[in-house]
Amino acid sequence: MKAVLTFISALYISSALAGINDFPKNIEATCNENGAVLNVSTGETIYLGKSCDAYIPGIGNGSWWYSASGFTVSVGDYEVMFREDLACDLPYCRSNK
Repeated sequence: MKAVLTFISALYISSALAGINDFPKNIEATCNENGAVLNVSTGETIYLGKSCDAYIPGIGNGSWWYSASGFTVSVGDYEVMFREDLACDLPYCRSNK
């Protein structure tokens, strides 16, 4: 019985952690002279700057960067990875971590 409970707990924790860094796939990017504005299907708005800066209203300022499978936005303790490409003319930002 203990093994079954451990297995169920592991599945629950794994599924909860999987959602922390993986945002919904439905984003709409609007390019502008400063970078891009992302409108996410969950109602979030994320601003990405050409100097690799990021801003999320109500959360604060941070940074963003490209990775092998998309791009990541990090603002304070909030970090999310989008597994999509951006069609905007943005620099190739790299992680500062």
